[in-house]
Amino acid sequence: MFLELKKNRKAQTELVAYMLVAAIIIFSTGVAYMWGVPVIEKSSSNSKIKAAQSQLTNINEEISNVLLNGGQTNVILNIDGELKIDEKTNSFYYSFKSPVTHITSEEWIPVSGSNMWGVNGTPEETGAGRMGIDDPGVLLARAHPTGDEYFITFRLAYRELDDLTTTGGKKVKLVIKGNGAASGKSTLLIRSEEAYVDGDAVYGGDLVIIPIELALK
Repeated sequence: MFLELKKNRKAQTELVAYMLVAAIIIFSTGVAYMWGVPVIEKSSSNSKIKAAQSQLTNINEEISNVLLNGGQTNVILNIDGELKIDEKTNSFYYSFKSPVTHITSEEWIPVSGSNMWGVNGTPEETGAGRMGIDDPGVLLARAHPTGDEYFITFRLAYRELDDLTTTGGKKVKLVIKGNGAASGKSTLLIRSEEAYVDGDAVYGGDLVIIPIELALK
């Protein structure tokens, strides 16, 4: 009798121990999942953000090379989202959705450069950048919450630059020739065209327009 009772107690103890171990494993798996998913999502989102910045920076550098040397060039892109060219705002827009973001503003904020003078659609759009000091292309960003995600947009905007000593200004003008939007693996054709004078610069003198023809394919 005593031996049977001892065996039963031993069996119960082993069963309880097994259940505790099983519970710990389940809990640990759940915690790993709860912590692991946000880390994976954050890593993926950071990759998207870095890719957007890198590709727009590359486009800006290639446009600068074409402005300096003339001719044309092709830029190979891998767009994880959507890239659009807008002639009205003289800008490229790279948009995508993400579960997390480090961009805290729903309004445009500069990512490169110290100001947004002359950038369409910003509080500083009525001014102009300073030739020899500011860059013609400004990288901006904003994020809008949409349910459990954020709609993030990076923008490469081109603006007027004025010479404040001798007067006069210059402005890169984006001109779409062909497709103005793309996603996934794409090629951007960049080609320089002949410059021309079009009206007055913001701070006086002639405004020289430098057309840059663009086509996504």
